[in-house]
Amino acid sequence: MNLIEAEGVSVRLGRRPVLERVDLAAPAGCVLGLIGPNGAGKTTLLRLLARLHPPDEGALRLDGRPFGEVPRRVFARSVAYLPQLAVLQWPLAVERVVALGRLPHLGPWQRPGRRDLEAIQNAMEAADIGAFATRAVTTLSDGERARAMIARALAVEPRVLLADEPVAALDPGHQLQVMALLRRHAQKGGAVVVVLHELTLAARFCDRLVMLHEGRVLAEGAPQEVLREETLEEAFHIRAHRGRFGDETFVIPWERVTTNAAAPDINGAGK
Repeated sequence: MNLIEAEGVSVRLGRRPVLERVDLAAPAGCVLGLIGPNGAGKTTLLRLLARLHPPDEGALRLDGRPFGEVPRRVFARSVAYLPQLAVLQWPLAVERVVALGRLPHLGPWQRPGRRDLEAIQNAMEAADIGAFATRAVTTLSDGERARAMIARALAVEPRVLLADEPVAALDPGHQLQVMALLRRHAQKGGAVVVVLHELTLAARFCDRLVMLHEGRVLAEGAPQEVLREETLEEAFHIRAHRGRFGDETFVIPWERVTTNAAAPDINGAGK
């Protein structure tokens, strides 16, 4: 069964379409990557799945149930949303920020119990942030803050993890670490929907990809089916270099494709 899905969802801002009749389904055990150029509608789609914005048309379901039939508290325990470069204004200690992920599991004024503290500790270890657990989150670098927010999402222990460019501010080592974390979450029976711009990471760590272009699904399927020469050229105006390392494929953006006809040179050689 699909843990989370969208069917025919559309969003408009005034008369401008942002998403048009988009379908998406993430079953248990799947890392689903959302890729596409800037402005394609990826973040909007993720916010729909996070129940932060209703679609103008279409249906959204969690475990086969329409979102409207899922109590808010149940949804908050089941789905964790990791926005891109979340703004944190209060100088809370990192471990307290991570502990916020347990709020859906606690009653009013209830203190975290042993099970909650274990979840918080496990999340911090997974995100490799134990070394700065007591530091104020406002003193962290962008990459450190991104890992703290990943830990907060993991502390929820959600079935579905929605992540908007979670590796954008990270160095290569922590990019690989975060993608491995998402992979392990799916392997444990969860589902992940992640927005990515790094095509090699998408090819390596995602089970399926949805490529959006101008608010529509341009391609959907296994990475090798989506990251084809023609789709990369149409969506990103690029050509890519492809190869294999062991059993895995990598895709490296190599050159931008110009669609304009070559202009004649100043000596008229192009005439």
